Amino acid sequence: MSESAVTNDASNQPLHWPNITVDLKECYKVWRDDCKSTLLDAICNELRYAQDICCDLIASETISGDCYFAIADDLRKHYPCKTSDLAPSLATDNWQSCLP
Repeated sequence: MSESAVTNDASNQPLHWPNITVDLKECYKVWRDDCKSTLLDAICNELRYAQDICCDLIASETISGDCYFAIADDLRKHYPCKTSDLAPSLATDNWQSCLP
């Protein structure tokens, strides 16, 4: 597994999301299916519970910021999203709510 998929640092949050280059396949190995479906639902339907989604992976430094934001962007691009323009801010809200 690539190093970027399994390490995390609060400063690792990308500054220019969604312009991130990571190995999504490796990232998805870390980001569980329940995390994927919950994040997709939150960012694509502008659900206000877009916080505390799979915080265990973020707070425990299991997933990097680059992987997390690349997954959120991939979900936004490849699934029907009612609010794709809000997806970056909703994903960022979740990320920040999970940081220790």
